[in-house]
Amino acid sequence: MSVVVVAVLTPKPDRRDEVRSALVDAVEATHPEHGCELYSLNENDEVFVFVERWSSREALDAHLGGPVLQKLGPLFEAALTRSVVQILNPVEAGDPEKSSV
Repeated sequence: MSVVVVAVLTPKPDRRDEVRSALVDAVEATHPEHGCELYSLNENDEVFVFVERWSSREALDAHLGGPVLQKLGPLFEAALTRSVVQILNPVEAGDPEKSSV
């Protein structure tokens, strides 16, 4: 069963451009990873929001322990004021094409 992740990252205002650049690089590096079904970066003026779908918890765990997030770790420590990550299981309801991420 797929695993969905929603991550909301709040950068320090003076580090926003730096964080954005690193996140764009992370998207490009993550898309080819095994099990990555969706890895979408979204933004507004205050936050960056990732919406992700992984083929399995094992694939997500490999990503979480992999080089992309290892590289981002120090930047996140220095440049984010807050991060909220939710790991979710899809609920089957209604039209499958309209009710799944």
